[in-house]
Amino acid sequence: MTALGKILVFVNLVFSLLTMALIGMVFFTRTNWKAAYDKQTANLQVAQSVANQDAERLTKAQKDTEAIVKQREREIAERDKKIAAAEKTVADLRTQLSETNKTKDTETEQVKTVTAELERRRAEVKQLGDLKTAADARIVDLEKQLTKTRDDFIEKKLGYDQLKERFQSLLAQYESANKELAQLKARGISAPATTKVPPPENARGYITKIDGNLATISIGTDAGVNKDNVLQIYRLKPNPEYLGTITILNATPFEAVGRLTPAGARVKIQVNDEVAGKIVGQ
Repeated sequence: MTALGKILVFVNLVFSLLTMALIGMVFFTRTNWKAAYDKQTANLQVAQSVANQDAERLTKAQKDTEAIVKQREREIAERDKKIAAAEKTVADLRTQLSETNKTKDTETEQVKTVTAELERRRAEVKQLGDLKTAADARIVDLEKQLTKTRDDFIEKKLGYDQLKERFQSLLAQYESANKELAQLKARGISAPATTKVPPPENARGYITKIDGNLATISIGTDAGVNKDNVLQIYRLKPNPEYLGTITILNATPFEAVGRLTPAGARVKIQVNDEVAGKIVGQ
């Protein structure tokens, strides 16, 4: 074999080896590509499935978002309506407040006027009350003075009546004595120097002061009580009791002084015990 033939054989061998290597490479490459293709196909299917799920979720989320947006828009619209209504209410309230403030100012002035009038009326009422109190006190004083004056008048009237009665009694006794004196003179008989006149039976009084066996009584010559008259002493409370007598030693128009003669050793005559010309029943 020639060198060319050897070269060609060697070239053929190399070419065959290269062809086998290429075929092997293509086979292995094809095999790896199919596995990779299947893997990528599976991955693509998975990705497609995930993408579909994501798309569905996205669509659902979009729909939910659109529903939420619409709900929010409705809520915003309702809120805007409420805000508008509230603003209108606030405006109305401000108007009412302004009117109320004006009315309040007017009412405040009226209240001040009424308060001032009320204070003036209270002052008048207090003044009238003070005047009424003073008038009531004056009326009480006048009533007391009237009562005292009436009592004094009654006392003086009684004293006057007693004096009048005593005067008439004394006048009768005087006229009787004059007649007796005239008769005695006609017979040539001298009249006695003095004649004792007993106290009037209606003479009434009480003991005002006691000094030893001497006592002062509340009646005197105004009641017909004179020197040497003997008056009876008695006590009505707590039990009626006869106490003795008092012999008049000196008499003035409104009181008299006399000597006490108790009815017994144990009898004690006191201030305010009563005296009389005669005790009823004697």
